[in-house]
Formats: sequence, C-alpha cells, structure tokens
Amino acid sequence: MQPSHLAAASRQRLKAAERNTANNVSRVAPVVIAPAPAAVEELPAAPIEEPVLSAPEPSIFSDRDETSAITPDPVHYPAKDLDLFPQAMTPLAPPYPQGAFDEHTGGSVTMLVLIDETGRVVGTSVMDATPEGIFEQAALQAVGRAAFYPAQKDGRAVRSRVLIKVEFNPDDDVIQ
Repeated sequence: MQPSHLAAASRQRLKAAERNTANNVSRVAPVVIAPAPAAVEELPAAPIEEPVLSAPEPSIFSDRDETSAITPDPVHYPAKDLDLFPQAMTPLAPPYPQGAFDEHTGGSVTMLVLIDETGRVVGTSVMDATPEGIFEQAALQAVGRAAFYPAQKDGRAVRSRVLIKVEFNPDDDVIQ
C-alpha cells in the first residue's frame, strides 16, 4: 500500500491530465511516427544512360580481338610456333670489318634476335661466330638497326625470337 500523501498526489496528477486532455491543451509537442511498411515496394528502375562510344580507328591489325589490342602478348614465340616468320624490310648489309677484308677472311655469325609485335628489334645475342672475335660487332649492329615485318601467329602480329645467320664472304661484299 502507498502512504496516503503519495496516493493523494497521484490522484491530483491524474485529474490534471484528464482536464488537459478534455480541454485539448497539450504541453508536449506531438511526435509523429510513421508506421513501418510491411514490405518494401519495388520501384521501377530508372534507365541507365550508356555512354556512346565511337568506333575504333581501322588499323592493319583490325582482326585482333579487343583484349590483345589493349594488352600485348608478353611471349616471344619461337620460330616453330609461328605461322609467318619475321622478314627484314631491307636486306641486312653489315659493314665488312677492314682487317678481315684485307686478309680475305670469311665467316658467319648466328644470333638469337628478339623482335616485338611492331617489327622492332628489342634484343640480340651471339649464339655462334666463326671465326670468333672478328664479325660479331658488325653483325650485331646491322641486325640491331634493322626493321622487320613482324611475325604472325593465328592471324595477328606477335613477338618472336628467331635465329639469324649473317654470312661474311670477302668475294661477294664491297666495303661500306
């Protein structure tokens, strides 16, 4: 049981609240809480505007797929895997070393040549030279400056690695 003075105070507060409600007098700002929807309505999706892309410029490699046009193939394919070997655009004409020409010495240099998909030489190394130490420098310079039609595999230009043998014959060449 409540003590009598607390019960009387509670009764007075209840009567005051009833009077305020009866007179529509409210001292507290109303709070409106919207009911939560039972299910979320699906709104129709707004159409997304796609950017208009222009057609790519035609090129000699128009039969390439889009991914190979963006990312070049990093592999230098060996000659056995190529459909079309790289070809020099102009004949390789290395200068004949003067000392070898004077002594009427002939020989050859076999090089491993790395050619990129545009036909540019990106690396050379001597695999064999006969006689050693005479013709290597001239052969490396001539092949390093050369431009090639690129190799092809599956109808597209690819990087390649090929062996090129440069012959030096004193009877055929004129000093350049």
